[in-house]
Amino acid sequence: MKHLPALLKMDFRLQVRYGFLYAALFVVLVWVSLMRALPREVLGAAVTFLVFADLGAVGLAFIAGQVLFEKGERTLYAMMIAPVTFAEYLASKLLSLTALAWVITIMVVTASYGPGYNLFMLTAGTIPMSVISLLVGLIAVSPYTSVSNFIVVIPLYVFVLVLPLLEYFGWVRSPLMYLAPTRGSLVLLRGAFGGAAGWEAAGAVVHQAVWIAVLLYLASARFERYVIARGGGGAI
Repeated sequence: MKHLPALLKMDFRLQVRYGFLYAALFVVLVWVSLMRALPREVLGAAVTFLVFADLGAVGLAFIAGQVLFEKGERTLYAMMIAPVTFAEYLASKLLSLTALAWVITIMVVTASYGPGYNLFMLTAGTIPMSVISLLVGLIAVSPYTSVSNFIVVIPLYVFVLVLPLLEYFGWVRSPLMYLAPTRGSLVLLRGAFGGAAGWEAAGAVVHQAVWIAVLLYLASARFERYVIARGGGGAI
């Protein structure tokens, strides 16, 4: 991991260049404005839904956009011939974008809900949720080289990420929901506002850890097949 500091510096610079930070600030302003208009009695449930859905959709979009930009500018090709490992490349993406997601979440929740939430539970839900959505985004975008082709499959992957909302709103009751990769994250985010028992939170942590391990393997295999093997390019 000796190249990680340099990669992190480059990723933060690219995120500014591609407008990710400005987009994140715009999202904060919009969501805070909407949440502050809601009555206090529904605010906890609304903020839980907002943070969960936003982390899923925005995380996927951010990493997909960055990878597509890097393919278009041949940045990935340059990294493939440099002594940079996939583990370093992935760690930089996960750390930089998850840090951004955590800051956005804290800003939105604090500004709209106030300080009366469980910071530990919020963090325990936010960080793994961000990592999961980023890994799913990397898995999804690896075969593609253009936004026009990738955008067709985005709804499918976003649906998988936000699937536990069907259970959250009481629309679906099924043990199969435990197979959804982000269910544990939703449990912990709900717990930040007093909606999860201790045993449920512990199970959610294990659930997230298992899914992150699975997605790390799938992301590595997918990236190797569609990006590394093709010299930093893609298939479509």
